[in-house]
Parts: sequence; C-alpha cells; structure tokens
Amino acid sequence: MEVTFNQLAIRKLKEAMEGQEAKGMKVRLVVNHVHGDHAHYSVTLSAPTAHDEVVDAGGLEVLLDRRQSEWLDGVQVKYLLYPEEGWKITNPRKNNHGDH
Repeated sequence: MEVTFNQLAIRKLKEAMEGQEAKGMKVRLVVNHVHGDHAHYSVTLSAPTAHDEVVDAGGLEVLLDRRQSEWLDGVQVKYLLYPEEGWKITNPRKNNHGDH
C-alpha cells in the first residue's frame, strides 16, 4: 500500500511520538467511516497488530490495517497552516478530494 505525508505532518507526528505515553507506539492511519465511494480518515498512535502492514512514509513508520487496504491505498495526509491550521486527509484514488 502507498500513503504519503507532507513534511509538516511528519514533523507533527514525530513530535507526538516523543512523549512517554507514545512509547512502543507507531502512527496508525485509520478508516473511521465509509459511505458511498469515499471514506473518512484519522491518524492515531497505536501498537502494531497481526493485521498490519508497516509502510515508510518519509522516514515515519505508519501502520495500515491490511483489511482496509481498499480504502487506505493512496491516502494523502497533510498538516496545513493555511487557510486554517489542521489535518487534511484524503484519498484521490477513491474520489475523496475534500476534507475527510
């Protein structure tokens, strides 16, 4: 599976992983909800499971649940400062071009 993270997203996630509560955890890309031809996503910290594929996203190890590969392959994760600061997670391969 292929996912991409912009540099600011990688930096924000690496900062989040520096805390004691993140010890032993990895970044996980999650499909929260699927409807129609697109999904809603989030990023969290999690321990690996037997269903995970670990991918390198610009020096950041990311967990992807193989059971959700249809929706995770092609996801783009960005942390933006403009027009509003925050996360933008989309999958253009799945007609998901908006803020999801």
